[in-house]
Amino acid sequence: MVKNICFDVGNVVIDYQPGAYLAKLGFEAEKRDAMLKHIFWSEEWRKLDNGDITFEEAADIISEKSTLTRDEVLETFDLLPGLLFPMEENIALLPRLKEKGYKLFYISNFTVKFFYMIKAKYPFFGLFDDGVISADLRLSKPGEEIYTYAFDKFSILPEESLFIDDTYENIVTADLLGMKTIHLKYGDSLEKRFIGMGIL
Repeated sequence: MVKNICFDVGNVVIDYQPGAYLAKLGFEAEKRDAMLKHIFWSEEWRKLDNGDITFEEAADIISEKSTLTRDEVLETFDLLPGLLFPMEENIALLPRLKEKGYKLFYISNFTVKFFYMIKAKYPFFGLFDDGVISADLRLSKPGEEIYTYAFDKFSILPEESLFIDDTYENIVTADLLGMKTIHLKYGDSLEKRFIGMGIL
C-alpha cells in the first residue's frame, strides 16, 4: 500500500528544457549545441549537482576544453532562473494527494543555489513534508545512497513509497530498493498515471 509519494523536481514539478529555452532566446543551432554539450550535459554539470565544484570552477574547466569562453559559460549559468518554472498540471495534483492522506517528499539532483531560489519563489514547495537535494548531501541519483538517506530522514519504508522521475536510471535504482515507480516522460500525464495505479 502506498503511503508516501516521492517526486523528482526537474521535469516532474519544475519544467527544465534547456534546449528549447536557448532556442527561444535566439541562440543559433551551432552555439546552442555547444552550450548543451559542454554545459548542461557535461561532467561539470553533474559535479555542480553533487556540490563538488562551484559555478566559477565549472566555468574555468568548461572554457578550457570547449569553444565557449569563461564569460559565455558564466552568462549561461545566469540564464538558469528563466528556464525553471512550475509544471502547473502536476503541481495541481499535490493538494489532492495531501487530501487523500499521502505524505509528499522530493528527492532531486539539484544545485544548492538554484534549488533554494525556486523553493523560495514557488509556494507549492510548502506542500511537501520534507525533501533532499543532491548538492546538500554530495550524493546523487542514481546512486543508492541518496535514496537510503531519504528513507531514514523521512522515516518511511521503500515498500510503502512511490517514486516519480523523468530519468530511467533513477527509476531503476528505486525499483531495486523496493519502491513502486513511475517513469514520467516529458509530456506524459501524471494524473492519468496516478489514476491508473489507484492513487487518485
